[in-house]
Amino acid sequence: YLYETSVEGNIPTEVGELTSMVDLQLQQNFLDGPMPSEMGMMKNLENLLLYNNELTGTLPLEVGEWTNLERIMLDNNKFIGPLPGGSIGQWLKCKYISMYNNAIDFAIPGKFGKLPELNVLDLGENELTGIIPEKLTQASKLEVLLLDSNKLNGPLPVSLTNLTNLVSLHVHNNKRDDSLGLDSTIPEDIAKLSMLESLRIEKNSISGTIPVGIGQLDNLVTFHAQDNLISGTIPSEMGEMDSIVTIRVENNLLVGDIPESVCIKDLPSLFVDCSLTCTCLSCLQHLNHQILYVTLLKIIP
Repeated sequence: YLYETSVEGNIPTEVGELTSMVDLQLQQNFLDGPMPSEMGMMKNLENLLLYNNELTGTLPLEVGEWTNLERIMLDNNKFIGPLPGGSIGQWLKCKYISMYNNAIDFAIPGKFGKLPELNVLDLGENELTGIIPEKLTQASKLEVLLLDSNKLNGPLPVSLTNLTNLVSLHVHNNKRDDSLGLDSTIPEDIAKLSMLESLRIEKNSISGTIPVGIGQLDNLVTFHAQDNLISGTIPSEMGEMDSIVTIRVENNLLVGDIPESVCIKDLPSLFVDCSLTCTCLSCLQHLNHQILYVTLLKIIP
């Protein structure tokens, strides 16, 4: 382990000679330059932690040799794309993949869906484009899927709700630069994601209505859907969610009343447009100068 030791410079090609190494931790240093292809010779590698460095370039094709890999964390570097989908598809034992906050572009490889043990996939804060591949939903053990703050577009996968182990689904903030973001509807069968605790779809072009089945998500704590094109009314079934703490649906096309079942939950954080009618909330000036309804109890002393 050489993490947090102020190591700087390139990863030497000689590291590939460590063919028996199982755990390589070089995170939180000052490493730069590309990942050498010789690292593919480390066929016994199970854990690779390189986050919080200044590494650049693409992942070499040779990473497909890591057939014993269980965890890889490359967050907060300067890696670019494309991702070598064919090589990643060899990580059949991998449970944890995190590449948050890099500059990885091109499309998401569908090969991620071929990883039968994958629990966590974090590709947030990159420059990914194209659609979320339908094949991704074949990774049936996924619990955390974070694809936020990219430039993804098109619909959510039809089979998304087959990921019944999902706890966190974050696809927000894909409406960036010239990208219109995701443009589908919230799945009608959203109730199948019964383990879900955090659902963030804000800042896209999501349309349609909020399905009544969302009220069956008893574990849901956070629902952020603001800054979309969602229409219709807020379903009264949302008041049936046992664990909900935050609801944000402002800056959409919603109409009608805020259901009493939602109001009486006394949520710490509820944001809706003032065009909706409600007796349990008051209209306040929000920090971003948009007029919103917000719950009073936790905001005004």
